[in-house]
Formats: sequence, C-alpha cells, structure tokens
Amino acid sequence: MNPQEIRENLAQFHGTENFYKHPLCNVIWTDGAQYVIDSCNAHWLVSDVCIQCDALKEKSEFIKAQLSCDNEKGVLEYTNGNGKLLHVHEYRYTDFPLDVIAFYYTNRTLLLPSEY
Repeated sequence: MNPQEIRENLAQFHGTENFYKHPLCNVIWTDGAQYVIDSCNAHWLVSDVCIQCDALKEKSEFIKAQLSCDNEKGVLEYTNGNGKLLHVHEYRYTDFPLDVIAFYYTNRTLLLPSEY
C-alpha cells in the first residue's frame, strides 16, 4: 500500500471497536493504532510509543507522540499536547512509509488523533 492510500484509510478512524494490549506494559491501543501496525509494518513504533508514554505518564496525563521521517531517519517527539517537550528519540534508520504520524496517549490508551 502506498503512503497516499494509508493516509486516506487513516482518516476513516473515529472511535474504536477493539482494544489491543501491549505485552510489556499496561497500555492498550485502538483499531487506528492497530491499522498503523498492520499497514506500515510498525509494531516497533507502537511498542516504542506505548513503553515511552507509560514511562512519561507521571509528567503529563495527556501525551502527543509524533514521528517525523526524512531521508530514512526519524525523530519521535513526545509533548504534553500544549507544546512542552517531554522526550525525544531519534532513529538513525527507519523505513516507515509516512513522513509524519501522531498518536495521543491518555488514560493508558494509545489512539490516533481522529479517534480522540
């Protein structure tokens, strides 16, 4: 699937019917996040975001995690939703197919912005 098709499909997620649990931390994610895993081969990304958000939950009840990719490198920024930077992780290499993707984390749940 090409990035355009993935983006179009991501826009269709509003709410969720299912929840998926991370095996290493007490975080669940929605159908939209599961779609990112499946369509982008990105279990690594959702796993990283779940683990890091779980570690940051004492700093903020709401976290925005945004991955920006350029030239096969990635920067994953965690903010409190109001722009205050909580953590940054850099990837020296990523084959993630989109140039940017964001997730929200609240109440131990990871979701797409459209599902919030």
